[in-house]
Amino acid sequence: PLAHTDPSGYSFWTEVRRPVAAIAVAVLTYGAGTAYATGTWFASAATLTTPQALAIAAASGFASGGVMGGNIQSAIQGAFSAALFFGVGEMGFASGSWQNIAAHATAGCISAGVSGGSCKTGALSAGFAEFAGPRLLTGRMVADTAIHATLGGIGSRLAGGKFANGAATGAFGYLFNYCAHGNCTSKFEQRLYDWWPGYKAGTLLYNQTMGDGGWTGWAVLDAVSVGAGAAGKALQLLAAKWGTALFRAVGPAELVDIKAVGALRNLGSAEGKYFTTSAEAASSYAKQAVKGFGDAPYTLIETRVPDSIFRGLSPATVDRGIPAWVIPSERLQGLTPKVLDSMPIPH
Repeated sequence: PLAHTDPSGYSFWTEVRRPVAAIAVAVLTYGAGTAYATGTWFASAATLTTPQALAIAAASGFASGGVMGGNIQSAIQGAFSAALFFGVGEMGFASGSWQNIAAHATAGCISAGVSGGSCKTGALSAGFAEFAGPRLLTGRMVADTAIHATLGGIGSRLAGGKFANGAATGAFGYLFNYCAHGNCTSKFEQRLYDWWPGYKAGTLLYNQTMGDGGWTGWAVLDAVSVGAGAAGKALQLLAAKWGTALFRAVGPAELVDIKAVGALRNLGSAEGKYFTTSAEAASSYAKQAVKGFGDAPYTLIETRVPDSIFRGLSPATVDRGIPAWVIPSERLQGLTPKVLDSMPIPH
């Protein structure tokens, strides 16, 4: 029973708990940064300008580095490492290519050296994570961060270093190179809105009723988390009720998918979906498609969106004067489609 117990009192968890916390802080800070810049939690960095993406990466690295080392020096080193890996992403190498592996290894070496560590372990951690990570991607930001962290830790161990340090390097390489350049999408926004306030409210209530009732720093943080989460949920509900109405004519296959999942998503390779600003315009498109291409009958859907969804987009005109907005796939998350039971007769 004691086979996995360290008699010194320092278990494997003792070694990795600080990097785990640091990586979690990096992910959440990244999400908060994109929310501040775009109005959407964990928005794709493709919607950000380069200065915005760099600033968010550096801020996330600063917060994560502070947790990792527990002092301002480690926080500054974290910001530097994040900016370094962001710079690698700016080189434009394909993910998993030998050029990107070499660039990651170089960044890992420099990052470790600045932090007083080993160039060898830093290079192998970052390089190994970049070599194996792209081949194991799941499409889920947190899972893929964990995969890269694990691979970075393994690479560090292979080089004779600590698993914990390599894990942080691997995660940094993924977050601030791959994700910070628009290659990550996440469904965290809805989950945060739905679950985080309730979880923190439960924690706060338990501590105040079953605990000593005191207000520690963590209790205050819980209260702030509840307030922020509840405000986010309220804003989401307000946007759903009073946001801008968009309409879309959907074919039978898309209608089946909407009824099955209750959401809008792209099942093919398209980068977004076309919407128009009135039911009449959507009906006009459906008429043209049925008459011109022999398509099956269309059904009209409506969704309401916050104004922030249009940030960085330009309106277009399609199919004989129909006003249109092309909403990118990553911004479809959280939108609720309403299937309408009638369609206006187009002129």
